Amino acid sequence: MECPQCKADVPENEYCDQCMHRLGRSPAAALRLDTPVGASAARATVVAAKPRTETLFGKYELVRKIGEGGMGVVYEAKDTTIEKKVAIKKMRPEIALDPRSRRDFLREAQAVAKLHHPYIVDIYQTFEEGDDVYLVFEFMEGQTLEGELVRRVKLAEAACATLGVWVCMALEYAHGQGVIHRDLKPSNIMLTTQGFVKVMDFGIARQAKDTMTRFTGLVTSGTCAYMAPEQELGRFDARSDIYSLGVTLYELLTGSLPFPGPNFLAQKERAAYDKAPGALGEVIDRCLQADRDRRFAGAAQLRAELERIKG
Repeated sequence: MECPQCKADVPENEYCDQCMHRLGRSPAAALRLDTPVGASAARATVVAAKPRTETLFGKYELVRKIGEGGMGVVYEAKDTTIEKKVAIKKMRPEIALDPRSRRDFLREAQAVAKLHHPYIVDIYQTFEEGDDVYLVFEFMEGQTLEGELVRRVKLAEAACATLGVWVCMALEYAHGQGVIHRDLKPSNIMLTTQGFVKVMDFGIARQAKDTMTRFTGLVTSGTCAYMAPEQELGRFDARSDIYSLGVTLYELLTGSLPFPGPNFLAQKERAAYDKAPGALGEVIDRCLQADRDRRFAGAAQLRAELERIKG
């Protein structure tokens, strides 16, 4: 049968060698996300903007605005040369107009564009028009894990472990290519309508936030909640992503953040948080060690522990 994720030809009920998905059943069913866990806090509402007919770079026809955040505005668009749906981010003026920020951002985006993995959102192209900088990437149907938390509050342990395994696979690959995410959190992890995970914005989201911090002197508190303590001091490596994934898994499992702030660094250094329950809680506790040497050495080691928990 054909793997629905990477299209490889694999035997039924076997793992796909290309992307490690279990065939013969729906990935979404494996997560059991069709069964509510906890009370629903609210339902996210998306209001589509009116269709636009503006064309960029001679071939990208803007369809509608689908989001806006720290990096800029996101549009659904169509590549008219191949009739394919894409997403386009128009970067914030602070990034586009500052020569240093523009150069650093484009360099980072070009490095990330070399990453091609089933659990990482593809970047197709970066381009510049006038004073504006644009990023063209894979269009995904689904919602972020942040949206899933809004809908469900928290997830079951097996579902959290399964999601963690998939994110670890993305991190293993990216770290092997020398790319650190630096801003891993639920809003940067997509759960597609097919039930797969896609990690977004490797490196580039952090680059954008660093630019905004340099201009405003302010750090986004949401980012601080997930950031490894050494990142707050200007240092990072692959183990910093392990820490951020630990915070993400804690929130998915418990419905709350381990370090709510405002004194994030002090809370993290003291490990001042209520431990999460069960076997996954023990794994998370190791991810959240302030000393990097006491965390999992890499994503592969963490993935092995999560595989054991999800069964």
